[in-house]
Amino acid sequence: MAASTIHREYRFGRHWSGQFKDKNVSLEVSRERALDQHSTGEGYTVLILENGKPSYVVVVGTGTKIRGVQFLDASCQTGLSFQFSEIEEGRLFLKWASVGKRMTTDDRTGGLVGIAKSYTFSREGKVTIEKIVSRGPLKEQCETWVAHTQCDPSGLWEKTPPFGEFDPLIKRDRVDLAALEAQCPPESWVRQGPPPEPPKPYDKAAYHDEAVAKLGLPKEHTENHTLFFLRWLLETNLVSEWYLKETAETREACREGKATVRDVYRQMASALMDDMLSAEGAEFVKDYYSVSKVRLAGYPRDYEITLQGNLASSYHVPYTEENYQRIRPVIDRRYQDWKRQRQ
Repeated sequence: MAASTIHREYRFGRHWSGQFKDKNVSLEVSRERALDQHSTGEGYTVLILENGKPSYVVVVGTGTKIRGVQFLDASCQTGLSFQFSEIEEGRLFLKWASVGKRMTTDDRTGGLVGIAKSYTFSREGKVTIEKIVSRGPLKEQCETWVAHTQCDPSGLWEKTPPFGEFDPLIKRDRVDLAALEAQCPPESWVRQGPPPEPPKPYDKAAYHDEAVAKLGLPKEHTENHTLFFLRWLLETNLVSEWYLKETAETREACREGKATVRDVYRQMASALMDDMLSAEGAEFVKDYYSVSKVRLAGYPRDYEITLQGNLASSYHVPYTEENYQRIRPVIDRRYQDWKRQRQ
């Protein structure tokens, strides 16, 4: 019997919605437009259908580097995820994998238990396995268990594929996750307590895609208002040690004139997240920075008053050194006022 033919269809979009039963990608674009985004270093998403059914999602980050591959199950939900980084030029390394929550039976109570697993890999072959066991919707009903093992890292590398060629990446058996877990005897697992809260976004460039597109502005205008604020946070040292470490190379390139704060922002997918900030920075941003339309005060209002002027909207404000020097003392003043109120 001849093997059945698999027909693949590719759908490109600016970002993905997480719902693929209707075969939709948010803000779908043509292949030609996606190719333009690829060549200019913009991020995009590819939904791959096999014989009409959604099977994979490939997320390409800014800088045209593969960030992740989601393997969809029969219900078009993510069952397996791989996260890649281009650690070496032209070569991707599988840094992280996760298996979606599955239901099993609790031996103690007979009730259903949800278990999600993640695997973090190092280039030396060290593997950290994290298992989150959920027995209910509350955080205190969750347990986090961690174990460590080893693997052969040679199979975790892949050449960075050119535009539209993703076959090498969509291999479910790239690494035997079950075998890695089997290498960890029960006594090697250490309970870490409840799972940490996931990072929370204060703002993302993607939130402003539609508004900027309607105004006919270049896509970079979705980032401009945050660039001023991110630069101020960096100069005021209100960012976390983790973020400083992650962006060290890019910030050094900025000092050498080989990169800009836009490159720093794009390194974290053009998002301002709470884990990027120090404890004090997070508190200040929570109180002052908001993209909410209902707020009459805060950074958005200061931004409009200081920089918009006669421009048609705040989205029209360009990111320039002159504009940064205008908005910086305003943020400085708000920060000092905020600190005095807390004393």
